[in-house]
Amino acid sequence: MQDVLKFIEHFKGSEDVFLHGCCYWFAFILKERFHEHGYLVDIFHEPVEGHFVARFICDPGYKWMYPETYHDEPEVRFFDVRGDVTDLYDEDDLENLWLMEQNEERRWGRLMYDCREFIEPENYPEWLKS
Repeated sequence: MQDVLKFIEHFKGSEDVFLHGCCYWFAFILKERFHEHGYLVDIFHEPVEGHFVARFICDPGYKWMYPETYHDEPEVRFFDVRGDVTDLYDEDDLENLWLMEQNEERRWGRLMYDCREFIEPENYPEWLKS
């Protein structure tokens, strides 16, 4: 996961922005950059802090492509602009944003709307448009 930490280094100096109001967007950047490049990446929400982090799973299926990241068991790590924050969060206390969108559309829609309008108005669910 050194490649992830090296990428995050490019954002030094912008921690304040991505910790106070734009943490969703940093998790989104990490997901877009690393998803399907040896990692499975999802965005998670910590409901007490209202903070978003990216969960990385190093997929053993990518052994042939990324042998340096291979493990017998998938390795699960959490990242935000500070780097590896796995020790700060318990996955059981976090909410998978994709699952929330599938199973709790209203709650997901409100969260996305309240948190700096993360979804474009034309993509709002019908119940949120009114």
